[in-house]
Amino acid sequence: MKIRTWSLLELLGIISILYLSNFNGYYFLLFFIILFMEYKKYNKLDDQGKIVFNKSAMHSLFIIISIAIVSVSLQLEIKPIFLEIFILIPLIYTNLFRTLFLRGRDILIKRAGYIITLLLFLYTFVSHGFSIPQEFILPAFILLATVIATKSKIGGFFGYFIISMGLFYVYLLDGELNYQKVYMLSLLTTPLLFLAISSLKD
Repeated sequence: MKIRTWSLLELLGIISILYLSNFNGYYFLLFFIILFMEYKKYNKLDDQGKIVFNKSAMHSLFIIISIAIVSVSLQLEIKPIFLEIFILIPLIYTNLFRTLFLRGRDILIKRAGYIITLLLFLYTFVSHGFSIPQEFILPAFILLATVIATKSKIGGFFGYFIISMGLFYVYLLDGELNYQKVYMLSLLTTPLLFLAISSLKD
């Protein structure tokens, strides 16, 4: 069975599309290229590979439906940026689950943990630079949790879990819930919870 997860080039392509779409929404149409690439991957798989692919997609579907249920039940005001969740979450989680099922816990922790840390550093730097020391805290803590997770299952679990709970407090419990908070919870907090749970696996 040969099945690929995202390469660094594909990941950089997705980040570039998100960045360019800030200037012109039509750049988001480039995501059709990403969808085509995923479709080509699927068609090249054998039966066993398709089972893993479908299993990953089903787990991702449950997550995106859960986000939609919460958003509708809270009657959140929907903005175009919020709809990015329904594009990014299936792509992100399908690849996270594929990595877990195929490569195992250690590869998942290293890839996802270091990539999330790098993306947060880049996002903060591109947005407004590191103007205050506190802006280093979140990516530094995620990096620390990732390093711990490579050495200890329990340590990694508690590291990611504590960070996730801190973000839940900031975005969910501190003030009124809105689409921006749900957006950040979906794209940042839930992947960290996923890593916390995955850290306990063999």
